[in-house]
Amino acid sequence: THGLNEVDTQFAANWPAMKKAGLIRGPYQYFLPGQGGLEQAKLFVSKLQAAGGLDAADLPPVLDLEATDNLSAAQILAAADAWVAHVEATLHRHPLLYTGPYFWDDHKLGTSYAARPLWTANYNVTCPLIPDAWKAWTFWQTSSKGAVAGITGNVDLDVYNGTAAQLSAFIAASKIPVLDGGGGKDLARGDGPAPVDGARDLRPADSAPREGGAGAEVGLERASAPPEGGCCSVAGTPPAWSALVTLLLLGVWRRTRRTH
Repeated sequence: THGLNEVDTQFAANWPAMKKAGLIRGPYQYFLPGQGGLEQAKLFVSKLQAAGGLDAADLPPVLDLEATDNLSAAQILAAADAWVAHVEATLHRHPLLYTGPYFWDDHKLGTSYAARPLWTANYNVTCPLIPDAWKAWTFWQTSSKGAVAGITGNVDLDVYNGTAAQLSAFIAASKIPVLDGGGGKDLARGDGPAPVDGARDLRPADSAPREGGAGAEVGLERASAPPEGGCCSVAGTPPAWSALVTLLLLGVWRRTRRTH
């Protein structure tokens, strides 16, 4: 969805088709803060649920925050908080944030979202710029002029900063368990960090769920942190892994516009 007035007309067909094709998929909201955070979240959730909802292997929802609608920083954050709160309450996932320093830093949006995984865009560089509040990127949109068989015209290219196993851990760590009122059974699909007070907060890595019953704890920060070698490295060499992730992400998010 793009605000309240634009919805991908192919989403209802593409969402189940991506799963059938074996792609890891994830839903995406281009956010317009002036149109109301809660209203956009309700539309986003309704379209997703009508198409079949989230499965355990799906990527978390994405909030694309790069438009001000002439609002103040406080108003933008309040609208984003409302979107995040509704999405977390209904989909039981911690969203990731798409933004960049050209927006976040220029409009002085602070550090309140810095614990959330970052998807940034920076083209024609070997190392992406990220907002000052973040220490690392999780997804990087590297180009707006890619080419993929079966798609006409330019396509955005993206990579994930990690291995296949780390991507699975990242997905698992985004899940918020839903407990029943009796024995505490988790009613959500898969394990995940428990909800916290405040839409912008995440549990620290040492309080995250255990992965696969093996005792290894996985948190959003830990799962999304880059491997050794610097903030610009993409783990999982040989390069074929990066190409695989690029194609995978192209099937996940269909961009409607890009201005940088």
